[in-house]
Amino acid sequence: MNSSRRAGARALILPAAALAATTAVVAAGIATVSAILAREVVTPPGPDAPDTQVLGINEIEGTIVLSRTDFTVLPGQYGIWYGRPERLVRIGEVLAVGEHTVTRELPAQNLRGLVGHGGGRFTAWVEADPTTVAEHWENVHIPVENGVAPAWLFPVEEENAPWLVVVHGRGTRRGEGLRVVPTAQAAGYNVLLLSYRNDGDAPASADGRYGLGLTEWHDVDAALGWVRARSAARIVLMGWSMGGAVSLQTVLNGEHGAEISALLLDSPVIDWAEVLAFQARERRLPRPVRDIAVHLLGAGWASRITGLGEPVRIDRMNLVARADELRIPTLILHSVDDDVVPAEASQALAIERPDIVTLEEFSVARHTKLWNFDRDRWERLVHEWLEAQHDPSTQA
Repeated sequence: MNSSRRAGARALILPAAALAATTAVVAAGIATVSAILAREVVTPPGPDAPDTQVLGINEIEGTIVLSRTDFTVLPGQYGIWYGRPERLVRIGEVLAVGEHTVTRELPAQNLRGLVGHGGGRFTAWVEADPTTVAEHWENVHIPVENGVAPAWLFPVEEENAPWLVVVHGRGTRRGEGLRVVPTAQAAGYNVLLLSYRNDGDAPASADGRYGLGLTEWHDVDAALGWVRARSAARIVLMGWSMGGAVSLQTVLNGEHGAEISALLLDSPVIDWAEVLAFQARERRLPRPVRDIAVHLLGAGWASRITGLGEPVRIDRMNLVARADELRIPTLILHSVDDDVVPAEASQALAIERPDIVTLEEFSVARHTKLWNFDRDRWERLVHEWLEAQHDPSTQA
């Protein structure tokens, strides 16, 4: 072969070799990112980093100045985890919006020791202490697989009153449910706010990982057994965000699942595959990343990557596909602009089961902030629906 022909051959061979090397690098990168995503979704998160700057507190005028973010401009009532030691500061409606700042109402509260500047975290919580939402409440303890899970019980005086058992979401604790307590009690319900494995209050599982609902339901089922040992009254199960997935798995799998009379779901995870796809898109990750992550979560051999003691089969957690297995009245509250758990699966489930599923859509409210954004509407919807479940004769 002469030199010109050899040069031509190299011109064809070298790009192919470079392409193969590039493809291998890209594939390795996708595999790595997929592994990170798979491990991240089942790993309980640590404390969130500050996302909001407190720029000024004026107790006399009743105002607080915050850095402007997508969250601090939201209408409604919210909170800021702030100070040392970290405390919950309640904040009210927006008073003024500047280019970089937001001024909001500051309701009267104990601010002793807090300075008017520093980093905090914006939250949907407005209360963290059970004494602030009810005069009578109890610390109770639920026996679960790995020990005892603490819970808060808010009883009503009515004999044989129904129960609302509340399951919090991913990365938070039972205080998330304090917002529903006054509404549920006004409708005549005892309220039980649960903890479950790996949430920082209940005993951890052996692997220290979330099961995304496939393991946590055991703790919820144990709580239902605890309730049933004390009362024969109707039980409504409520779940926020991932707590919705946990609640649905409890209904489908639990020993006491058949004793649940109704479901109340706020911003629920109905289909984990859809949630992972949405979050991958939000991070501008290619679809193969999501697909590989889902595969890793469900593969026994991948436990060294995910840290899971048992595989998490995402395909078993699509409740739209399993809609025919649901048998009880279900109220879903979801914001169409949810920035964590998209509302499409909730909408699809309502279309599949219009006989039992009622979907109330919000907008602007984002994720699990529906009560905060439109408290009057949220409380009215929940109160009326709970009252209807309390009296079976009002149901179709």
